[in-house]
Amino acid sequence: MLKIFPWVLILLLGGALYYFAVGRNSTPPPPEVNFATVVEKVEAMGKMQLVRYQISDAVEYVKPSGSRFVPDAKAMLIVAGEAIGCVDLAKVKPTDLVATDSLVTLTIPQPELCVFKVDHQKSRVYDTKFTRITGETKIIDDAFKKAETQIKNAALENGILEETKKNAQLILKPMLEQLTGKKVNLVFELPQENIEKK
Repeated sequence: MLKIFPWVLILLLGGALYYFAVGRNSTPPPPEVNFATVVEKVEAMGKMQLVRYQISDAVEYVKPSGSRFVPDAKAMLIVAGEAIGCVDLAKVKPTDLVATDSLVTLTIPQPELCVFKVDHQKSRVYDTKFTRITGETKIIDDAFKKAETQIKNAALENGILEETKKNAQLILKPMLEQLTGKKVNLVFELPQENIEKK
């Protein structure tokens, strides 16, 4: 018993010292928001996809033969594809962030069309004509390349970039508000042509 008593005494003294030095009358430090961390997390998100358009089209591709004696080669395709609008958050810099006690203003890049492609599993060749001279495979490949360009143009014409902007406010803003614990104001940087005019 006498051998254990010194150890018990040391433990009791240690506990008392901890209580008076740390536990008693100690107040936790005020919470801090590290805004550099916010930017790092935004940058880590990379290209955030905000809109996906599913596009289908019937494409007739005609390759002129260059001779009145040889008919033009033709390919008819039923094309399915997709286009995705995104914002590249990896381009956000620390200087794009302005913070006050209650508000974080973040300037983000203009939206872009980050993906436009043909879905070859859902697309099919409907018909080909007079493709033996030029080569059927080449004609079909060329037709699909033109179809891919058409998917890009159709997405842009149907306002995918404006839709991406709207979804950035609907999706990205609440996410950043949860991350910072403050109200977030999202601002898109000026388009390049506007900067050049200035």
